[in-house]
Amino acid sequence: MPPHGPPGHPSATPPGQPVLPYRDHEKDMPAHTLPHTTAEKAALCDALLPFLTGLREALWAITAKNPGAYPGGEAIYMGQLLLADVRRLVRGDPMAHYIRGLTLTDDLPDRFGLAVKIGTMETAATEFKKRYFGHHPSFNRPAWYLCGEYAIDEAGKLLPRDSTVPGEKLPPTREQTDLRDRLAARIEELSRADTYKADPMPLHAARGAETSKEVALRTWPRVR
Repeated sequence: MPPHGPPGHPSATPPGQPVLPYRDHEKDMPAHTLPHTTAEKAALCDALLPFLTGLREALWAITAKNPGAYPGGEAIYMGQLLLADVRRLVRGDPMAHYIRGLTLTDDLPDRFGLAVKIGTMETAATEFKKRYFGHHPSFNRPAWYLCGEYAIDEAGKLLPRDSTVPGEKLPPTREQTDLRDRLAARIEELSRADTYKADPMPLHAARGAETSKEVALRTWPRVR
């Protein structure tokens, strides 16, 4: 059924058919927006990632020495707590498909299996952050994309705290310190060197046009 024409133009609908209201394609099409998450999940993700990374690195370090050893009750208990939080984090997201069948039981046979499962959980949390964390136009820096009435305020609270307060001078880096030392040594070396001192060369001796002042000084009789 053809729609009604734009305002001010005759209808393209044949007689006897109902006329549909005119729709402006650019205005009526929904604007494309990036996916958003809640402030609770964003804070949970920020809290989970350091623990997942630390446990994964520790497990891989001890797994390299003895991969078949029992991981220990504390490591398994920590993994179970992290798994429950990761499931709550990725619920309703594409990453939940790969976490749904993941289990951590007390009779886990070796460290290698636990390390692989912790690595899978860390990957899911990292992909969650990649999906909802990026350059935010409201802050002109990377931030969480949140939904809700106070999304901007909540995202501002989750921004990483700067290492220095406003007005405080940052400590110099190693490159800046090395460059400053090299410059000081070079300045000291040049100050001790004998500088070349010579009479200024007249302009005509440097293949330039001789000025009237130079002509007068050259032709004027000198006082003996």
